[in-house]
Amino acid sequence: MAVLLLLCYAAVCVAIFKILRVPLNKWTVTTAGIGGFVIIGGLLAAMNYNHPFTTDARLYFFTTAIVPQVKGRVVRCRSSLTCR
Repeated sequence: MAVLLLLCYAAVCVAIFKILRVPLNKWTVTTAGIGGFVIIGGLLAAMNYNHPFTTDARLYFFTTAIVPQVKGRVVRCRSSLTCR
């Protein structure tokens, strides 16, 4: 997103300097650079500040239990494949 914003700002700067024939000197280039930094930085800060979030999150994942869920001893096994 930041790269896209920077490319758009660079295109606008090139268009302004080429179409409007703004002279390239140390003040115009510096102003364009500082202005771009402030504008893009402000947009990124505003987007990060207003980003949606939640405190009620749910995690869905599959787990394989290694430790048995119940205490005690196995007395009988119903499957003939697992009982040996």
